[in-house]
Amino acid sequence: MVRASAESRAKAARLYRSGKRPEDVITELGLDVHPSTVIRWAGGAVRPGPRGREDLDNQEIARLRDEERLSWDEIARRMSASRSAIRSHYEMAKAAGAEGAR
Repeated sequence: MVRASAESRAKAARLYRSGKRPEDVITELGLDVHPSTVIRWAGGAVRPGPRGREDLDNQEIARLRDEERLSWDEIARRMSASRSAIRSHYEMAKAAGAEGAR
């Protein structure tokens, strides 16, 4: 196996952090490495976006926001989540409600 150059490793890390799957990065750059290697080159970086916390109840978040008029920060504190996670789950609850209203 040929060792990947520093330039290839940096480009792979950038592509992975931009949202590409490690397998797609490997194919695009013609690398001969395991997908976990690409993740390691990216510093183990987790791509931005919701991680899909199943313990957060979207409907409860919507209820706290709409009925109890709590702030994003207060809901986040109560549910031990980030403000952005709470907002994301709130939007998912609203989108699900709009789907059901059709």
